[in-house]
Formats: sequence, C-alpha cells, structure tokens
Amino acid sequence: MATKKTYIGNNPLFSNPEAPEGSLTNIDGEEMYCINHFDAMLPFFMSIVSNSDLWMYLSSTGSLTAGRQNFNNALFPYYTDDKIHDYAGITGPTTIIRVFENDRIKIWEPFSNSLNELYPVTRKLFKNKAGNKIIFQETNNELQLTFSYTWMNAESLGWIRKSELTNHASKPVVADITDGLLNIIPAGITRDTQATMSTLMDAYKIAEYIPEYQSAIFRLSSIPIDRAEPNEALKANIIWSHGLNPQKILLSSNQLSQLKRGFDIEAESRIMGQKTAFLIHSETKIKAGEKKTWYIVADVSKDHSSLAQLFTLLKQQKDLPGFIENEVFSNTQKLNHLVGLSDGIQKTADTINDRRHYANVMFNIMRGGIFHNQYQIDKNDFIAHLRDSNIRLSERLQGAFSVLPDQLHLRELIDAVVALNDPGLIRLAIEYLPLSFSRRHGDPSRPWNAFEIKVSAQDGKPSLNYQGNWRDIFQNWESLAFSFPAFLPGMIYRFLNASTADGYNPYRITRNGFDWEVPEPENPWAYIGYWGDHQIIYLLRLLEMMEKFYPNQILQQFDKNCFVYASVPYRIKSYEKIVENPKDTISFEWQLHQSIIERSSVMGADGKLAHLDNGEIYRVSFTEKVLVCLLTKLSNFVPEAGIWLTTQRPEWNDANNALVGNGASMVTLYQMKRFLDFFIKLYKENPNQSQQLSIEVHEFFTRVSSVFTSHSKALGNKISDGQRRTITDQLGIAGEDYRNKIYSGFSNKYVEIQHRELLSFMQLVIDVLDQSIKSNQREDGLYHSYNLIDFKPGSLSIRHLNLMLEGQVAILSSGHLYCNEVLELVEKLFDSKLWRPDQQSFMLYPVKNTPYFNEINIIPTDLAQKSLLIKKLIETNDTSIVSIDVNGKTHFNADLANQRLLIERLDKLKSNGTFASEWIENEKKNLLEIYEQVFNHSSFTGRSGSFFKYEGIGSIYWHMVSKLLLALGENITQFAWDSNNHETLKKLIPLYYRIKDGIGSHKNPKDYGAFPTDPYSHTPFMKGVQQPGLTGQVKEDIISRFNELGLEIKNGTICFNPVLIRKSDCLDNEHSFLSYSFCGTPVYYIQAEQAFIEIEFSKQGTPPQYITGQIIPKDLSNEIFSRSGTIASVKVGRVC
Repeated sequence: MATKKTYIGNNPLFSNPEAPEGSLTNIDGEEMYCINHFDAMLPFFMSIVSNSDLWMYLSSTGSLTAGRQNFNNALFPYYTDDKIHDYAGITGPTTIIRVFENDRIKIWEPFSNSLNELYPVTRKLFKNKAGNKIIFQETNNELQLTFSYTWMNAESLGWIRKSELTNHASKPVVADITDGLLNIIPAGITRDTQATMSTLMDAYKIAEYIPEYQSAIFRLSSIPIDRAEPNEALKANIIWSHGLNPQKILLSSNQLSQLKRGFDIEAESRIMGQKTAFLIHSETKIKAGEKKTWYIVADVSKDHSSLAQLFTLLKQQKDLPGFIENEVFSNTQKLNHLVGLSDGIQKTADTINDRRHYANVMFNIMRGGIFHNQYQIDKNDFIAHLRDSNIRLSERLQGAFSVLPDQLHLRELIDAVVALNDPGLIRLAIEYLPLSFSRRHGDPSRPWNAFEIKVSAQDGKPSLNYQGNWRDIFQNWESLAFSFPAFLPGMIYRFLNASTADGYNPYRITRNGFDWEVPEPENPWAYIGYWGDHQIIYLLRLLEMMEKFYPNQILQQFDKNCFVYASVPYRIKSYEKIVENPKDTISFEWQLHQSIIERSSVMGADGKLAHLDNGEIYRVSFTEKVLVCLLTKLSNFVPEAGIWLTTQRPEWNDANNALVGNGASMVTLYQMKRFLDFFIKLYKENPNQSQQLSIEVHEFFTRVSSVFTSHSKALGNKISDGQRRTITDQLGIAGEDYRNKIYSGFSNKYVEIQHRELLSFMQLVIDVLDQSIKSNQREDGLYHSYNLIDFKPGSLSIRHLNLMLEGQVAILSSGHLYCNEVLELVEKLFDSKLWRPDQQSFMLYPVKNTPYFNEINIIPTDLAQKSLLIKKLIETNDTSIVSIDVNGKTHFNADLANQRLLIERLDKLKSNGTFASEWIENEKKNLLEIYEQVFNHSSFTGRSGSFFKYEGIGSIYWHMVSKLLLALGENITQFAWDSNNHETLKKLIPLYYRIKDGIGSHKNPKDYGAFPTDPYSHTPFMKGVQQPGLTGQVKEDIISRFNELGLEIKNGTICFNPVLIRKSDCLDNEHSFLSYSFCGTPVYYIQAEQAFIEIEFSKQGTPPQYITGQIIPKDLSNEIFSRSGTIASVKVGRVC
C-alpha cells in the first residue's frame, strides 16, 4: 500500500527504507565490522571490553554506562539495560551542529531520534575485532557532512570519545559545534543510591570547570549519610578535552533547548545541586574535504594526587592526539596478546568466523581468567596463596621455599612440594591456579550479578585472582585447559576439594576458597540450596580432557589422600521430611556458619574445610570424592523418572526452578551413563588395585549397592509404581543414614575397596540406567528431559513433561547412541516443535499458548457445584476464598496465588469459627483439587513457563544450542574413526553446519539483532539477541571450533582429523590454507597430495621432522602441551 508523504509543518520527513546489512570494512588500517542502517533495527546492547578494569555497556541508541572496577565507580548512572536504551539523549553523548548559511541556521543533531527525519541521513555502526572500539557514524546527505564518534579506552587515561566532522561539500562550512556528555555522575554515588535516591544525590553534585586544562571535575560536596558527622568526598570524576577550541563550556544541559532555537548561550564555570554535563561549544570553519577531529577523555574516582599527575601530563605532552592514539593501540595489543595466549587468533578464509572465535576466547578469559605467564610461577604469589589458605602450614614451611628461584616452572614447583611429602602442601600446590583477568559476570542486563574487575595489583603487575559462580567458572576453565592442559590437575583438585561430604558444591568459588548463600528471609530473590547437575558433567569433562592429554595418569597422580571436603552450613533433611515437603529440604545452621567463619578468619581459607575433632583437616582419596558424588545422585534415583531434585535448586536451566521437589532429571541420568562409562575404563586398567574409603562412605556404597543388587531383576524391566516407591525409599534412607553419620563427623577410619568391586557395581548401575533411558524415549523418537513424580502411600507415579532441548543434548552427549541413532535423533529434532524458523535454530521448549486474562481463574460450574464449601461461602457472601461475578462466573480470591496461600486462608477460616473446623478440614482436599484443575500448578516448571525472555517462552538460549553443536560434533569426530560410519556421517555433517549457521556469525545483523560476531545469551521471540558477552556459550563454541579445524587429542597425541573442515575455511594461499595456534604453537595447514606433518624446531640449525600421517607422537605432543618453546610451528599437509 502506498504511503503518503509525511510533513511537520511544511517540512517533509525523510525515512530510510534500506534494510540493515553487515559487512567487513577498513577504517584507518583497522578491520571493522559495519552494520549499515543500524537505526532500522531494534535497539541492542553491547559490551565494550578493555585490557584493564575499565568497563562500558552501551546501547545502539548511544546511551550508556561506563566506569572502572565495579558499578559503584561509574561515570554515568548504572541502570538496567532497558532503561539505558530509553535514556538516549538524556545520558551519554550529545552533539548539536548549527550550520550557518547566509541568514539561516540549520540545526543538525546527529543520532537524535527527535530530528533525524528532517534530513536524509545514513547511519552506520562499526566495531573492531578486539571489541574495544565502537564507532557511530551519521552522514547528512543534505548538508554533505559526516559526523562520527568512537568510544575507545586506555588504562592510563580512562574512556576516550574521539569525534570527527568531515565536510564532503565543494565549499567551506561555517558552523558551531556543541558536543559532549550528559548526565555525568560524580565519584561517590553508588548504584543503589542512584537507583533509589537520585533526586537527593543531585542536591550534593558540584561540577567545576578548569580552563587551563579544558577539563571539569565532577564531585560531591560530601558523601551523603544520615549520621550527624562529617563525611568528606575526596575523590572526583574528571573529564577533559582536546582538539576543539571551546568558546564556551556548559556543565549542564539546561541551555540546549534554547541553543537549538537559535539563541545564544552563557558559559557555565560552576554548577551545583543539579544534574551535570560536559559540553564544548566551539565555532569553526571546515574547508572542503577537510576533517575536524577532537577528543573527550573521562575517568573516575581520582584523588588530588592523581589529578595533579594528570594535569602535569596535559601540560607537558606536546602531541596529545598522538599520545592518546598510542595508548589505545598499546592497550589493543595487550588484548590481542591475552587472546593469543589462549589460542584465540585464527586465520582462515572465513574471516567473520575468525572474529567470532576471537570474541568467544576474549569473553571466556574475561570470566574464567588467563594464565598470563603461562606455566611460570611467581614464588612470592604462591607463598601468599599458602598464607591465605593455611596460616599454620605457611608458617611451618616458611623456610622450605627459600632455595627456590623467584620465578619457576609449574613442574619445578610441584616436584619441590612433593619432595616435602606434606599432603596439605601438595593439595594447595596442585590447586594453585595463577589466573588473572577473571571477573564474575554481571552487567545491566544481568542486574542480579555484581561484577568486580581487579586485573592489576597496586604495583601494576597483573592481579592473580579469580572468582565466579561454580556453574560458570568451571565451564570457562574447560576450554581454557585446552590451551593450558598442565593446569588440568589443579582444576580437578579445585573442583573436588570445594565439594561437600554430602555430595554437592557451594555457590561461588574464588582464589581464596568458596562461598555459600546465606538466607535472607525478606529478599524474595535470595534462596539457598545446591544446584544438582554440576557435580557430574563439569567434573567429567575435565577428567576426560586430562585422560586425553595425559592417559593413565589420573589414578597415578591422584594416588594420595590429598583430597578434602568443603564444610558448608547446610543440612539436608531426613528422607521422611523430604518426601513430606520436597521443596523445603535444607536447613541453614547458623551456629555452624558462624563457627566456620571464625575458624577461617584464624586459619585461612582452609578453615572452611571439614575437620576432625582433633582439629586436623580430614583427608580422603580421589576415588572417595568421585564415589560420594555418584552415590549422592544414586540415593536420589527414581527408576524410570531420573534423579530426584531434592536440594532446593534446579539444574542448568535455573528458570525451571519449580521442578525442585516435584521433578526428576533425566538430563543428569544421561550424563551419569557417560560418567560411569569413563570410570569403568579407568578402573579396568588395574582391576586388582584397591582404593581407600572412609568407613562411612564404604557403608554408603554397600547400602546403595545392596539396593541395586536386590532389585536388579525388577530394575531391568518396566516396573510398577509400588516397586518404584520401594526402591526409591530404600535409596533415600541409605542417603539419609550416610548424611547423619557425616554430619556428626567422620570417624577417621578407612577401609580398602578393590577396583573389581567398583567395576561390578558400576556395570550394574549402567544396566539400570539403560532401562530408564529406554523408557524415556518418546513416541516421536526424542527423549524426555525431566519428569514429575507423585508420592502416594505405597506408590510413586511418573508424569512426563513436555519436550525440552536440554534432554536431547544430554542424550546425544551421553555416549548411549550409535551413529545411525544420532542421525535419527537430530533429523527428528529439526522436525520438532523446538525448531524456530525465523532464527533457524532451536528453542529450549515449544511455544505454549498463553491464555488471555479473562480466560484464567474460572472455576467450572460443575466443580463449583460439587464443593459444599464453595456453595456455603457464596451463600454467606464470604469472598475470602471465592467470589462470583455479575456474569455468574466463580473465581478464586485474587490474593490466592498458589496452594500454600489457599491452605493458609483455609486455616484462618477454621480459626474464626464461621464454619466447623472439622467440616472445613474434610472439604480442604476437594478444594485443593479444584484449585489444581483450574491452574494446573503441578505442571508449573517455574519462571521458564511464565516469562518471555531469558530461558522463557519462545526463547532460544544460545548456550544450549552451542551445547547441542558440541555434542553432535564430538559424536561426528568419534564416529569418523570407524569407516563403517562414513555414509551416515555424510548426512550428519550438513546437519552439524545447519546448527552452526543458526548460531549466527554469518547472519544478517537485523536477523541476529546485533553484531553477529559477538556472542549473546538468548533471543526472545519479539526482539534480537540479549545479554552480551559473558555467556556460557563461548566455552562450547571454542571447543567446537577446534573440532571443526580437525584438531583432536587422543591417547596423549595430537591428531588431525579433517572430517569437519569446510572449503569455506580454506584460503587460496600457496603457503597455507588456514592457520591457528594450539597451546601457543602456530599450526599451518598446507595443500598436499597425501597427509603428512612437518615439525619446525625453534633451535637454529635443527632440521624439521617429517611425520607420515596425521598424528604427532607423544613426545612431540607433550612438548606442545607444555609450551616449552622447543617447537616453533607445525605444518599439516592435507587436502582441502
């Protein structure tokens, strides 16, 4: 349909019908990804990275927040992403250009949504590969001017906004420019005070202009508190400019409206008690073809000394633009170095995919950290780690390290420690991980997470520190270990030694130990509990990787009782109480909490470990730690349903929070199949060997084994609800008895268990799990992810939930399916309701119909008539529980949001004496059943079924899609070793790349919703990608990328398995058709008629070594794993 021309007054409005498109381009010698016509997209959110503690979160509307270290050191208000989008033109950059033509003034406000349609304009958005530069560009085709600004950063300077105005006309342009930043907050305003008391904060604000340095200080008159005492504000935020000679400076936005109307403005040298800004007003003449460039630089939390140092720099530096650009370039190089250390730089024909890999590695090391000094250990930092962990041990061994050099190799450290033969020291040395650059993930789109960036120590050296949620950081470490495999034992130690004796892990892990959640009764977003899936799959993947790199070393290296238990003040309740109320299963022991905190304050981080009565840390074997993990899950095994979720927290998808208590996980059961397969292979190597177990754990093992043995016949077939209840009860009570013993304290007695016994038990369990897996294959050939269970006297029934992607990923990665079965499942997955055609990818669950408001909370007439209580309440006009509307429809009281509130209301009704208490009690069951029929809360899975972003209805959660890609890729590379699978693989490989293409690095930016070279968390159905950067997806994609390039570690050797390489990756280059690094060693693929490997050595004069085939021998592979520097490069001859 034709659209009429639109006017404001007599001025036509211009619209840009062009669709957004993405491409690579070059600006000032740097390759950039460009989104042309980005303004035709919905606003999207971006993370601009740095090599320092500088952070920025930016909307494509131009609004932003930025600062250093955390959200309490901000330059602009730290709001949630939705508000940042909305605050365009209020917070962040603003530019007003007044062009003088004869007697007319033409007002142009680039990137303004209020005036943009008055001119024919073209907008572009650029981002560099390192992710530390973003360029906004707008060309005014009528005025023949282009204005652009670049956000970039430098550790020494802060945040830098570089602006450029280019005249494309054939004649000079006379204009005045008003340019700068709005809504600047002073140092000392925290996120919470800004969010709740911003108007009060305005009252304390002062902005002061310092003409000598073209700078302004933004400070508080004092730190606002309610106590009657002075509270000086001795830090300030600072902004300075260079390149645009200011005729006037504005420190507020108060005069901008009159400026746009053509009036003169007055300079502002000091502003108090209101919102502040930094705006340069300058008159200029730009020649034809000329470009005008200027800089605005901002930093936060500066004291008097640091300001004096800055002003000295500004006075003495003769070439400020050159200095700024050099600092930015240097910081970019530092980012490249960090990413390169973790094998993030690749060169293939698919440049966009190379950029995506770079971004994946960048965000992975931002969350998990990087071993910036590779395998070199700073002795003094290790000693500090000892002191922080165990003060007594540190003092006792103080002199033992004096003979060691200040810098030593990891292997030297471990050898020196092992020679001292102290189990506590061995543990602390192995689990010492000298990581830097790590931070807990959080940003305005994840407001529940508080980030903290500490990348430099006071002496300027990298800060060796890490912290993260357990479920996050171990994922990032898995892909990091691919580049630094010698730290795998430390990661495994760290994992196992921070898990509890009752088989779970605490909430957060840090360099200095671990933390747990503490009850906050008044905070509805605070809760305690254990996530249930991490103990199996995260641990397993680390162990599998170690076995690939260092075969047969796990039991050899982990042969001493150097493992410990975390002491967490949670107590899982008795089995009877769990059955009675499976959603309230953990008590918090405040007295124990306090005693652990007090002990750790005296002892160090080891004070949070389990101790014996004599004060010694209790030490156990590797096998015991693994067995506790396994037995804990098996004590919650419900035949044909899965692993019962009894610890108040869900699994990977925490939006399925309502599955807790009523749900059982087939996802974890599928993962346990792979877990058991791994350990059977491990213990089969030495079946006659034995391992030491605590007597309490051995008794637990014996009890669980006895249950599986005695019911083996029933468990091997379809079982009845009664049998299921019997088996579940026996396993649950075995778990309770074990917990009761260990909660009272370990006896410090051990017994030996032979590998043969472990193998027999594990094989029996696998047979049982196989039967449950078989019974959970759906009629459509896919698999159930979670089931609902219902306890009734003498029985335990199962109800299957709807289809979920999570279960398909878990069964694919379980090792349970043969090659042809994998193909069948993936084909069915593409035909399922999980497929979302607009994004060419998979949702977590099918879209469900959401009823209209007037369709809910209606009690069917026949049910209302059957309830004597409902009838009585209506007759007496008592609306406390139900009411009837003018149309005769019956509704539950709107305050009764769940059955718990309904029960409370019924109890209140009993107590007020209106109706007989006994009669109400008799009616309660019927009323609760009616309530359930109306609302179907038994099928409620949690937030996942009631919101429309994140892991909600209609959303694609990219982490799970990447898990799917990795699972399928690992199946393909494994099956490729068997020539019988080749025909099936020809069908599987295109499906693999169909999944990969859906993830989106080559998507049109409009379809993706942002820069497709950046990872994001999820895509809801109504908008583009959300939550940038620090997403779990990056770990899977990093590993998948190496799979695609054919790199595989097998039996301690590097293998090149080209099954997944695409021609689109291959450069047309006589020297190499693609290159990447692995463990820091460059790898080049070159065209060849037959497969070979050429090893180039670093030592001058050493001839290359030629290897026939595609496998590097163990000795040379180990040189690469160890980053020894002996090998300069690897050339792989293969056909592309």
